[in-house]
This record gives sequence, structure tokens and C-alpha cells, in this order.
Amino acid sequence: RCVDYAPMNTEKDALDYQRHFPQDPDGLESYLGFSGENYYRARCDDGVWWLSPACRANRSKCIPWITVAGYGMVSMWHKATAFNMAVALASIDNWVEVVYSKRVLQYAWFPDATFVDRDIVQILFPRYEQEQHKDFLYQTEFDGVRTQKWAHPDLQHSEPLLWKTFGAARMKISVLDALLLDQMRVGRSAAE
Repeated sequence: RCVDYAPMNTEKDALDYQRHFPQDPDGLESYLGFSGENYYRARCDDGVWWLSPACRANRSKCIPWITVAGYGMVSMWHKATAFNMAVALASIDNWVEVVYSKRVLQYAWFPDATFVDRDIVQILFPRYEQEQHKDFLYQTEFDGVRTQKWAHPDLQHSEPLLWKTFGAARMKISVLDALLLDQMRVGRSAAE
């Protein structure tokens, strides 16, 4: 349900949305909190889906966008409004099953084996703008995050050649994707 996931149920995110997108007062609703005070949150008329302004204007054009535990929602919330995208946002527990069975937009990250066989395509938005993100406006991409290699620090002393070899190793994302796809096809867990 919409009210169960941040940012849709978080007043700070709702107020940031209101500040950046005052032209969309219908995207929010007021509700009475446990304290008896009024608060704001995203307006999800059916309890599940938040509809962008373009989606509310013509529901037949809505494209579903789903995630789990609210990941990426505030970013897509802002982008859908800023770029007039007819998108309906929801956070659901069985998102992997839905992505495999329906045609939807989804939140994803790389590297990850979850959707490596889906041939998903990244939607590109304007390049990262640090000042906008500092102001809690997320209509640009997030800044890149470097993939890290982790190892137990004792390995440096017990197996110095191994430590040095893996410390210097570099891998292209296409190679990593191929390894993840192979892992998924043979049914290996992440620990294997």
C-alpha cells in the first residue's frame, strides 16, 4: 500500500515535492496523524498507485513503474512530474514476479543478478546536478557509484599474492553481467 512506503508516506518528502512542484497540489493529500496534527503525503486514490500529473490527465496513457520497499520512488516521483511522464508509481513486495510477468518500468541497479536476463534498458535523464540533489530535487540522474571489492584484512598478510592480484583486477560491466547471468542460469546463490 502507498501509505506503507517512504517517500509516499513521509511528510518531509511530500513537502519537498510541494516546494519543487507547486503546480501539482493534487499529487499530495493532507491526513490527520496520531498526534492529532495535519500532515502531508503522496495522494494515492486507490491506496496503491500514485499517478503523475500526466497520468491523471489521461489514465489510458499511464505506464506502471514499480519498485520494492520504496527504492527510487522519490527520484521517479520528481522525474515523472518534471518531464511530464504519464507514470503510475507503486512499491510492492512481489516486484520481481511482477517484472517477469508484466510489461512495466522498474527500479533496478547494476551489477545485480535479479534482472540480468531481462535485457532491460536504462532510461537516461539529465546528468547529475549536485546542487539540485542538495536541495532534495531529484530530476537529474544520481551520481555514479563505484563498485567496490571487499576482502578480510587478514588476507593481505596470509595471502599477499592473492590480495595484490585481486586488488589490481578490473572488470568490465559486460563481463560482470555475463558472470551474474551464468550464476542465475545454474541456480547458484550469491554466496556460491
